[in-house]
Amino acid sequence: MLLCARKTRRRVFGALLLAAAVAGAQEVEELHVPFSNPEYQVGDWTSFTTFRYVNSLAIGNRYVYFATTGGVTRYNLFSNAWDSPWTVSDGLPGLNVTAVAYDADTDMIWCATETAVSYRDPTSRQWRNFYLEDFGLAGLGPIVSIGVATDAVFLEGEDGALIRADKYGGGLEPAEPADLQGSLRWFGARAKKIKRFPLFHMSQGYFFDTEGIIRDFRLRDYPVTCAAEDPWSQLWLGTWGISVGRADLRLARLDLLPVGPWQPEVRALAEDGNEMWMGGLEDDDGAITVWNRRDNSWTYLQARYVAEVPSDRVLSIAADGPVIWFGTDLGLVAYDRGHERWRTFEAPRYLDDDIVYDVLVDSGWVVAATGRGVSEIRVFPRRKGKKDSVAVRRLDSGNLSNVAVYDLEKTENLLWAATSEGLYVFDRAEKRGGYVIDSRGPMGAPVSAVGRAGDTLWVASWKTVYAYDMRKRVWLPPPLGRTDLGARIYRISGNDQAVWFATEQGVYKFDRLRQRWRHFAVEDGLIGSHVYTVLLEGDYVWFGTNRGITRFYWNSPYRAD
Repeated sequence: MLLCARKTRRRVFGALLLAAAVAGAQEVEELHVPFSNPEYQVGDWTSFTTFRYVNSLAIGNRYVYFATTGGVTRYNLFSNAWDSPWTVSDGLPGLNVTAVAYDADTDMIWCATETAVSYRDPTSRQWRNFYLEDFGLAGLGPIVSIGVATDAVFLEGEDGALIRADKYGGGLEPAEPADLQGSLRWFGARAKKIKRFPLFHMSQGYFFDTEGIIRDFRLRDYPVTCAAEDPWSQLWLGTWGISVGRADLRLARLDLLPVGPWQPEVRALAEDGNEMWMGGLEDDDGAITVWNRRDNSWTYLQARYVAEVPSDRVLSIAADGPVIWFGTDLGLVAYDRGHERWRTFEAPRYLDDDIVYDVLVDSGWVVAATGRGVSEIRVFPRRKGKKDSVAVRRLDSGNLSNVAVYDLEKTENLLWAATSEGLYVFDRAEKRGGYVIDSRGPMGAPVSAVGRAGDTLWVASWKTVYAYDMRKRVWLPPPLGRTDLGARIYRISGNDQAVWFATEQGVYKFDRLRQRWRHFAVEDGLIGSHVYTVLLEGDYVWFGTNRGITRFYWNSPYRAD
């Protein structure tokens, strides 16, 4: 492996990466699967997306179920906590669930998406999907009401058209209003409505309007879309924009119960003990999401309401003790959790460019990969009555000046950088660096991602993967190195057993023990096909996608992917 100085300057590749991220966030996949994937067990795939927009709700024996634009969420009435939601990862045909119902006789959950009617079998815990077009019922419009009768389930479209489903899992057929006989419990649009709500007291700057509107202190309105009372004098509310509320009718108090990422597109993930941080590139109404997994609570931080934060459009996140670092499109942002204090480091004082593609913490220094090189920042905490002092240094400005750097990886004394000019490496011990020149590697080509797994350094150049044995100092042949995945690669993460590649067409896994590749798509359990980041966490791996985050039990003892 030889090193040399750069000869050209290109930033087009970075623009293409950002464009691909935004384009991917706008795509919506619709599946046509008859039931949950039999290759996996319940819980192997779990996904979270934006559940803030609620279409309807249903109260069951143990749970309250909410039909949202991101799937079905369920709140456990006995543990007083959110349980895992149901999305396309569990077998639903789509994310936008227009209605949900609970059948107390069979313990089945029924729901409707834009293209299908689905039920969940309580014994197998699998979903069964009936597509409207398969029964000649396409074009009826979205189903907005579900009625549970003694021997059938009725579904009503927005235009009043009726469908009859066998209560025990049969097919679908057209129905007439005359068929609605006997005891019938409606959910969704036909459910009993509350004309005027009690006056509920709220905290955290929220106010409740008895007309059925929740308003925050910034004068944003969130209308109530559905409501139902449970046997314990609790009124459950679904809203359009702020998820779910639970009101105690005896105390006249209403509390919000948020769940899921604020925005569907997740570009960056970081875990720090019980907390998981996530962010993306939402244009209009974005937020940084914090998920406390100990108490299963969700918190949202929006830049527009924090004077010290210029942007919540996040490309990378790194945890450093009490401080969380965010690489954004408008600089490097630090959040000190202990003091609840924000600070932004911007160009030109601290950075050469405001776009921060990646953040890495190395020996007390925060390394920022920007659109014009690499900057290193070290903050020395202030003493009482004094300001923090900040040290700044540019990494090899001669080679990296005006070069877009997309990803960073450290290995002992070496810092590797994926850049628009190729693979760059800096030796901290010798204080020198240069571009890797080797015909067996990504010589002269833009590099989008770099990651370490054991003694191997994995490098992605657009759609091609290269593998470098750091111990032997040689580039490896296929099936490890020089493998074309056929999709843009955004991030790489691995360990001694497997290496994961986040791409624009799902996830690729290289099994290091079996020396083979495996592709995972939405049909397997991913919530979105555009995968931007990978986070390994023991036997599980997390993916940030264009439609939310997915957790996969990759190291299952009963399955060999």
